[in-house]
Amino acid sequence: MKKALIQINSYEDGVKLVNSINVFCTEFISNIHLLLIVNQENIEYLVNLYGKSKDEIIKEKQKEYEQIAHSVISEFQGRFVFTWEVAVGLIGETIVQKAKEKKVDMIVLGTQQEKVTKRLVTTPIPYVAETSDVPVLLIPLR
Repeated sequence: MKKALIQINSYEDGVKLVNSINVFCTEFISNIHLLLIVNQENIEYLVNLYGKSKDEIIKEKQKEYEQIAHSVISEFQGRFVFTWEVAVGLIGETIVQKAKEKKVDMIVLGTQQEKVTKRLVTTPIPYVAETSDVPVLLIPLR
């Protein structure tokens, strides 16, 4: 059986993405690595917004993301073997790096239904699709 990396940033999106794998890919995906990324590009903005240190912002996001991971995993307990991690970095680069480190067979990303040109400019999807060594599955979330 194979392993998928699923990048999530909310409970709702995590459940939708894992459920999609549960419905369409259970015959060949048995392991799921949940990846939650503290976006390095947003940290300075959050520091200025909340008046907290960079380390405080990262710790708060890590705690929030840890709760999300545990909640998503509990929804699908017994259906998949889960691992998870919270990483800090640029989203696209971190996804590709972690996919290599974890030796996954597929990357699963959620997409919002917006204009295609806006999505291609403002998301890590093109970077991941172009630089990944494994297939990238895009799942609409809305």
